[in-house]
Amino acid sequence: MGDLDPRAERTRRNVLAAALDVLRGEGWDALTQARVAQRAGVGRATVYRHWPKVSDLLFDALSEAELKDHTVPTGDLQRDLIDELLAFKRSMTNDQSGRIMTALIDRAEWDDDIAAIRRRLSANGTSVLQRILRAARERGDLPSTGDDQLLITQLVGPLTFRRFFTGRPVTKRFVADVVDQVLRAARADLPR
Repeated sequence: MGDLDPRAERTRRNVLAAALDVLRGEGWDALTQARVAQRAGVGRATVYRHWPKVSDLLFDALSEAELKDHTVPTGDLQRDLIDELLAFKRSMTNDQSGRIMTALIDRAEWDDDIAAIRRRLSANGTSVLQRILRAARERGDLPSTGDDQLLITQLVGPLTFRRFFTGRPVTKRFVADVVDQVLRAARADLPR
């Protein structure tokens, strides 16, 4: 959205922030274009024009919030994976974000629009991990072939299980241990 004038960009940011505020404070059922327009202090037509479907508004608002938590890869595979997983952990353990994530997962089972949002957010949310793994394969830090989606599942899965199923803390040591085990298994096929 870099081609928007500053006023339009500010309005866009305000509307997306208002959508998150409504979602966090009032719940899924309150998230309508009319309610978000009221919360943002803009006309309904503005919200409807840019987001004709609530699912589009929801996706943009969640994407905007989610993108702030990524790291910048350095080329050190282990460190980059740990740093990106710690960023994911911060997002996941934030009380409000954690509640939204839990509700999104639940609602996606019953609502096709929300399922589409979940898929798009998952692709966006794992894009940095995908770049880290691709660069590692190009450098020879990982075998040149392999299933990056499987590695991402092996990296993220233990964190989500620990947070949402056991309620135990996701510590930096836990994240480092997960990364160590996944890399050890992934590198088993590398020539010594």
